[in-house]
Amino acid sequence: MPQKKTFSFFILSAVICTILSGCGRQTDQNIDRGQQAQETAMTLFYEGNTNAAIQTLNDALLNRKIEPQSKIYLFNNLINILLKAGQADTAKERFLAAEKETPDLLQNALGRIMSYYQQTNNQDALMAWGSQLMELNLPEKFKQSVTLQLAQTLLIKDQINDVLAMINDRVANFAPQSRNRTLQALINFAIKNSKLDDAEKILASAGKLSEDDPELKVIIKIANIDILFGRKEWDKGIDQLKSAATQIQDNFTSSLVRRSLDALNNNTESARIDMLCKHIIQNNKNLSNTCMATARIYLTNAKNKPQELVNRLVFLEKHIVEPKAFFTLYRTYIYNLLGTNDKAVITTLYDISKRLAPSLEENNAQSMKLITLDLTFILEDYAASIALVKSRIPGQDDAWHAFIIRKLEAHLALQQGRHEDAIKSFRDFMKLTEEINKPESDPTTGILHTTEMILGRNAKRIGDIYLSINKKEDAAKAYTEAKQYYIEASNTIDKRNTKSIDVINKGTAELAEAKKSLSLN
Repeated sequence: MPQKKTFSFFILSAVICTILSGCGRQTDQNIDRGQQAQETAMTLFYEGNTNAAIQTLNDALLNRKIEPQSKIYLFNNLINILLKAGQADTAKERFLAAEKETPDLLQNALGRIMSYYQQTNNQDALMAWGSQLMELNLPEKFKQSVTLQLAQTLLIKDQINDVLAMINDRVANFAPQSRNRTLQALINFAIKNSKLDDAEKILASAGKLSEDDPELKVIIKIANIDILFGRKEWDKGIDQLKSAATQIQDNFTSSLVRRSLDALNNNTESARIDMLCKHIIQNNKNLSNTCMATARIYLTNAKNKPQELVNRLVFLEKHIVEPKAFFTLYRTYIYNLLGTNDKAVITTLYDISKRLAPSLEENNAQSMKLITLDLTFILEDYAASIALVKSRIPGQDDAWHAFIIRKLEAHLALQQGRHEDAIKSFRDFMKLTEEINKPESDPTTGILHTTEMILGRNAKRIGDIYLSINKKEDAAKAYTEAKQYYIEASNTIDKRNTKSIDVINKGTAELAEAKKSLSLN
């Protein structure tokens, strides 16, 4: 019977709340009160009325109508404002009082005062406060974070013996995963701050804890390599890295290789970079992330050397097994090469494209077709370009296909000496350009070409064709038309777009030179 009465009481309470429509709104009102207090306090603080802001938050924390969850954020805000106002002692007092009376309030405020002392480089205060925190009944995860911050501060203060004591007395007793993360972070901190001797001493302490811990053994192995690179003992470091790459997981190897290559790059060790990259890629094909990270560095190291860059792409095509992964690299770096005048380089790229295209998925196949179209156009293989477009480029509509084919047919006719057909096709292309009226970006340079710039260039082309077949009057008309387009282009282009303006100026100069050949009065 007592259970039935209790059950009936809860049902009755729910019914009353529903009838009065008060319970649901009460929660919203509580949340609103908390939000309102927070907004009011921040407004007062940014207006310079810090004391009023602090008082607003203190009052809100005492308000029973504000929900506990809202008070967590209000308390965090209070600690932040006190610290921003330079009232660290008051912030500590409020923190310690909350730890005794309402520890739930500390959820978001843990670590705020430690971070404040770190940011203000007040190492002594940080040490004192951290030691005080370690005596409190705080979450273990937080105590591990405090331990790391204290140990890092001791390193900065050149107190390595105290760090080693902390490792033996405290860190060694953490759960294995927490212990390893703490040791790893501490070792990395020492290396980053060029305290390599200290890092080696920490490694020695870590080694005593690693007997039955494969993960810690990996951390130690990686750290030893980082230290060798930090000491610029390149050959020894590279030998250990080669060995480690076959023994440790992909994610560890990937970050280790990047750090090692960065160290070599910062010391202009280009030959060693290239040698190490080739070795990693050739001998660790099962480490996909490592190989991709290494390949990017290998290519970047040659991005200003077209022939070398294309040679490296050929090398990677053989050793990056997954076509999608290689295409990601190929697509990224090919546009460093399209602007080169070296036809041998472009031909090699075209050969790679033909080999790679059949193995790509649909979305990458579309990108590859567009790349191949650029390559055939640069190689002036207009027949191949037309065939490619007629086979349909995925993702492009009929208007785009008609537009591109007309342009290609014009170039092909000119190449084959069919001058009248070329003129007609260029005229058709100009008409479509006007109808579309959309700027184009040159894939080899990234320069934006407005409609007027495109029309001016093609009108000049038509003039050149007329001039080549000795139709000087028609050539003069086309050149005059081209000049007018260039004037319009110059008047409408954004003056901040200096690269496009340079193209207009160059086109205008070439046009003036061509008109000299007319020899007309």
